Amino acid sequence: MTDRSPDPHDGRSPSAQVRDLVTTAVAALVAAGVRPEVLGRPVPARRVLGVEVRRPRIVSDGDVWRLGSVLLLPDGGLALAGQVVRAREEVRRGYTAESTRARADLAAAASHGGVPDGVAVHLGWRLVDLAALDRTAPEDGDGDAAGPRSRDGESSDDGYCVGDGHGAAASPLSVRDGQVLVAWSPSAAPVPLERYMRERVALAVDAAAAS
Repeated sequence: MTDRSPDPHDGRSPSAQVRDLVTTAVAALVAAGVRPEVLGRPVPARRVLGVEVRRPRIVSDGDVWRLGSVLLLPDGGLALAGQVVRAREEVRRGYTAESTRARADLAAAASHGGVPDGVAVHLGWRLVDLAALDRTAPEDGDGDAAGPRSRDGESSDDGYCVGDGHGAAASPLSVRDGQVLVAWSPSAAPVPLERYMRERVALAVDAAAAS
């Protein structure tokens, strides 16, 4: 009988590995008191007979925990980070740069949408299609990346845009020899997702303990 090394993944599919890792990480973050951030969803202005009766808002589409370039969802899902603003009440002031004004408008829209002031709101985020990891994981070990899907990704004509879902980078996730890898930046070499998340969770927990 030939000895074989134990399978560290217990035969789990790549998507199951990711969901287990995300669920474990979220539980650790919650237990350590790491506060969640918010997935933002734009709600366009409401107009009646051409008159604006409700301003554009950004409302919460759920809690999320950020670990570097990825966002952890409570249900075990994973999303790619996009733009981040902090909700803040609208303050009338002069701005020297249009980009600064645009960020202030987004922050005010989030506050108007019910997000508590000071809470980080993620915009233009893209949900990773975990099932694609299973479809693209080949038997020879040369994995491809799973593609992201935009779930909010809407732009409006109401004075701001929170990402139209075009021109986004490929998912940082890939599969090799049955193991899920992540590239934390476009130029970085892929590393095991388990190690990446373990190290990032430890940093987040330490930061929460020090605050």
